Amino acid sequence: MKKYLYFFVALFATMSFTLTSCSDDDDEPNGNNGSKSSFTINGTAFGTNDDWAWVQNIEAQDVATFQAQLSTSKGEYPWIEMTIDTKAVSESSKGQSLTITNAKVKYFTAQSSATIYDEEEGGSILVQDINSSDATLKFNNYKLSEGSNTLTLNGVLKFDF
Repeated sequence: MKKYLYFFVALFATMSFTLTSCSDDDDEPNGNNGSKSSFTINGTAFGTNDDWAWVQNIEAQDVATFQAQLSTSKGEYPWIEMTIDTKAVSESSKGQSLTITNAKVKYFTAQSSATIYDEEEGGSILVQDINSSDATLKFNNYKLSEGSNTLTLNGVLKFDF
């Protein structure tokens, strides 16, 4: 009987080593929600909701509108809706700062509670890359305020055409 007891103890000890694994330590592509952009607001990582970031570019009228919906994790608060109106962009815009005509961020902390930040305070937005299918913008301490409250936007966002 002792022989069987030693056998089962040895078997369970061996199985515990073979069934042990390490956790997956792969970094997510962008903060909390797996989008392809790395972007922060006041130091908190945000990403696009289901890659909901697009640009409407009308070169004939020299206007472009960049829009994105971002959150810290899918479907949870806080989340933002961002709209940036600029002069039109083209492949020759790569490496240049955007000429912003209007910028607005709606910062939602609950379903019916949003603060609108639309007073530009400084920083810049650079066209990091652009092609026929998307435009990538780099935010460098771009600040919008509402009264005494300020949002600081940093990082990279990719917008689909």
